[in-house]
Amino acid sequence: MTSLPINVDPLRIAGLLAVAILTASALCQEKVQPQVTVDLKALGSTPDLFTDQSDSMYQQRGAINAFWLGNDRVAVAFSTNRRWTNTGAPQPLSVHLLIFDSAGKRLKERDWSFSGDGPEGSMTLNLAPGPGDSILAVYDAHSPGPIPDGDYVQVLNADTSLRQIFYIPATSAWVPSINPEPELVLESYFADKRSSLTWWSGNPLKPGVKLDLPVGKDETLAGPAGLAARADCANPILCFGVRVYRSEKTIWNYSLPHPEIVPIPRLFLSSTALLVEQRDLDESQSELLVIHPTGPPTPLPVIPHGLQVVGATGVSSDGRRFAVTGSGEAGICGIFNLWCNQRTETLVIDVPTNRIIFQQGISPAGGTSSLSPDGKHLAIFDRNKLAIYSLP
Repeated sequence: MTSLPINVDPLRIAGLLAVAILTASALCQEKVQPQVTVDLKALGSTPDLFTDQSDSMYQQRGAINAFWLGNDRVAVAFSTNRRWTNTGAPQPLSVHLLIFDSAGKRLKERDWSFSGDGPEGSMTLNLAPGPGDSILAVYDAHSPGPIPDGDYVQVLNADTSLRQIFYIPATSAWVPSINPEPELVLESYFADKRSSLTWWSGNPLKPGVKLDLPVGKDETLAGPAGLAARADCANPILCFGVRVYRSEKTIWNYSLPHPEIVPIPRLFLSSTALLVEQRDLDESQSELLVIHPTGPPTPLPVIPHGLQVVGATGVSSDGRRFAVTGSGEAGICGIFNLWCNQRTETLVIDVPTNRIIFQQGISPAGGTSSLSPDGKHLAIFDRNKLAIYSLP
């Protein structure tokens, strides 16, 4: 019998393979259900908050924040008006802060409004937990006109009432940081390219511990009071390791095992433990490890293939657990360069047991998470919903 020729369509085969891989992956992952879900769209969260706005003609502005205030209260902040329009016209910025208990009951709330014109037209608002059971509201202003750049910091009490407000000149900036204990850290810059970190404490907050840093091009990671870390790189593709500073000196140093990786300090788990991400030069994969002043580094579980860490989103007060967000390409993009979609996941890693105890996909545009100080719960703010998960 004469066999008939078979026409093989490589695109169709690639598509079927992609469906098979994604289906198998979905079947292997058990869907974890949150213990609490709150619909924030009904409370004013703007409809386009989690949509892709990369092609926007107008500056992307808005707020997407979630963080814990102790172990039994979680705060979320979001924009209540559209962040952009196709016309590119200046838009006002309105932000709503809500505080819930661990059962999802609304406790407190507060609003901010900024004009779309003048200096306020280029402001964004960042919210984070602060020292002394406070909430930090940082107005990030970058004025295009003659008015100098600078930040304003509101310090709120736990009930959202105003405790304190002060101005940060353009020569200084707020340093967002995730630490076992909430901090307010400001970095000041000098003409000779040096900088200094200052940790604020007390009630009202006042400048406290100060750390002068040498000239460096790489971003500084602020840690517990008086500690900072920075990658030691000659250029973007030639790095030597990571340096940890205290009292203007390098107090410990981690040297790379080989020069074909780039180290990124991500999070201080404690004053003697620093989480570092190591990326291959081709940026196809990352690995996580914890370095210490003495002894070898502690390798951590392999993160899902193709993901790279884009930020730490929480750490328990004892430093035994932390949460990170990872991002990468979905599907079979890496093989055929087809159907490339962005994929983002939030991960919780338990250091003593050396395992990933929670993994959940979130929106690439804006989805965020926060780990409770006791390490027992994870809050995820995504797709206009707040979800609280119990962790094993």
